[in-house]
Amino acid sequence: MQNINSISRKTSVYWFSLCLLIITFIANSAQASENTRYQNRALCIDSPWAYEPLGEVYAYIVAQEGHTDELVGATSTLAERIEVHNFLIKSGFAVMEAANDLQFNHTNPLILGPAGLHLMLLDTDGPLAAGNVIPVTLNFAKSESVDVDVRVIALDELPPEPDTTCKPDTLY
Repeated sequence: MQNINSISRKTSVYWFSLCLLIITFIANSAQASENTRYQNRALCIDSPWAYEPLGEVYAYIVAQEGHTDELVGATSTLAERIEVHNFLIKSGFAVMEAANDLQFNHTNPLILGPAGLHLMLLDTDGPLAAGNVIPVTLNFAKSESVDVDVRVIALDELPPEPDTTCKPDTLY
């Protein structure tokens, strides 16, 4: 005969696990709903965001199958200029350098993220604050420019997960 405490413990573990699973599902759904997608006929840009007050913009950019493109620059009404930087470790020091060759396609997306490639907003009108939205225009070598709204989040906030199923509209 099973001990009543053993049954009660198993039931408690079951309900605790079920509640944890439900909470995780709700949290992931809330995070997924915050993702913002921008696209044109050839490109898909998913969840552009920035940490306050850094001025670094991150996003996930993918091209339509059969299309190769290159990010050639960006502009914003809130920054005098935007440069594409790469975060590198050289001789034991963290450095940012101008990035070149930002080609991407459908199997090799362009991932702008912390500790890697990013857009650097320079000479901004002021510090970035969580909750603000920064209008940015992304310019490409082959495709039309895409206007995106970059959501600024707090340093202790989790960034949006890129939606790797992001697909551009049908090309032509």
